Amino acid sequence: MNENRHFQYSLLLIPTGLIINYALVRLALYYGWPLFLDSIGTICAAALGGYLPGIAVGFLSNVINGIADPITIYYSMVSVIIAASATHFSQRGVFTHAGRSLLSVLWFALIGGGVGSVLTWLLYG
Repeated sequence: MNENRHFQYSLLLIPTGLIINYALVRLALYYGWPLFLDSIGTICAAALGGYLPGIAVGFLSNVINGIADPITIYYSMVSVIIAASATHFSQRGVFTHAGRSLLSVLWFALIGGGVGSVLTWLLYG
């Protein structure tokens, strides 16, 4: 794929990832699920497009959600770490093996749950 085509493809991943993240957050809120699936679009954009689309989706998702709940903007740091990790894993071929993919899920849970919990504790006391 030439560079211009890759750039266009990467730019398409940003709105697609944002829509996925937004839809999954709204779905979780609607059904009252105790978890937020707002990293799935970020991980997909990062794995398929690299650092720029992944970080853009992760950061912008939190900014958009911050319109309704400003505290979510602080979690953009966690989303950026998840995006960078997903890109790194994708470039190393982690997602091509089932066992390694499961390990990456644990890593994302540690970052999202662990770092997110510490951030929540710092914000709310």
